[in-house]
Amino acid sequence: MKNFKFISALLILFVLVTSCSYFKSTTTKNNDESHKIEGETPVKEKVLEKTSQADLTFYNKYIEVSNKISETADEVNKNFLTTVPDPSTISKGSFILVVGLDIYVNNLERLIKDYRRSYYEGGELAKLATDNENMKTEIETSFRELLKSLENYYSVASRVTKFYKDKEYKDNLSKAAGFDKEMKDSYKEYDSLYNKFKESVKKYKPVKTRKNPDDFTNKDEKAVIIVQNALENTMDLAETFYSKFESVNRNSNADGLQADIEEFERKFKAEENKIQSTEFSDKSKYIKFSFEDYFTKMTKGFIDEVNKFNKDLKKGKMNERDFGLAYDNVVRSYNYMINAYNSSITTVNSFKVY
Repeated sequence: MKNFKFISALLILFVLVTSCSYFKSTTTKNNDESHKIEGETPVKEKVLEKTSQADLTFYNKYIEVSNKISETADEVNKNFLTTVPDPSTISKGSFILVVGLDIYVNNLERLIKDYRRSYYEGGELAKLATDNENMKTEIETSFRELLKSLENYYSVASRVTKFYKDKEYKDNLSKAAGFDKEMKDSYKEYDSLYNKFKESVKKYKPVKTRKNPDDFTNKDEKAVIIVQNALENTMDLAETFYSKFESVNRNSNADGLQADIEEFERKFKAEENKIQSTEFSDKSKYIKFSFEDYFTKMTKGFIDEVNKFNKDLKKGKMNERDFGLAYDNVVRSYNYMINAYNSSITTVNSFKVY
């Protein structure tokens, strides 16, 4: 799945600069499927020339919704695929523990209830207004369709979880194959509508701008903009790298990927050096600390996972399962980096000079 950004306002007396946040990626956990993406062309994002504050708030909220839905549904899928064996291998004597799956299915139930109440019962989503009516109509229509598919996925997942949790498979093994197919089919249906929902949001991506720190005389304002630019520049580079990584398979040549991650690391260090050479007052130091303590740590973790992946790929001895696990570790570290970015941008947005 493709990742992209949303704009969030940075307030320093007035709006100084806008920031982008990202959709999380999803991991393919089914080890009998290749991670290679065949024949898929990335959708070029349309950037709006003007975005009102109402549209910006609407856009930001639905990015948040998307990330929460993706994370929760994918955890259910991951736990099903990793804890429930292939139906052909299950016997009455099999010991199948679905504690984790049960937890994530319950999380999915709560998420669906929260969003139904928020949208249909006068909650936060119901109260969102926009100046762009086409944006509101298209995104909300896709959201309603997605919510229905998510409810269907939950219904199937809860029945399947009960089947294994209550050891019903010991008395009726014939149901295992049917449940396996239902789980995979309902997830595919959800995943298709999730992608449709994401694309509907991407169409309304607000314009992203960069500010020149040298245009500001206030040292705190200048320092904050330097941090924001470092965050945005790094995530832009990460997104470019990740778009290449998505097409990798276990027969790929690791040399090009290694050169790309080394270039990414070099440019990130340059951003780090800019921040280290910038003067922060006691009032703005927490912005720097957020970058150093969270975003930097997660970015370096992402680089480390890519290096590990490339090292194993270069050996050329990974089977499909090992490749899948290594690939998913990279995707997971990329998502951690996105979380850190979103958190750091929120911290940046909290900074004001009166």
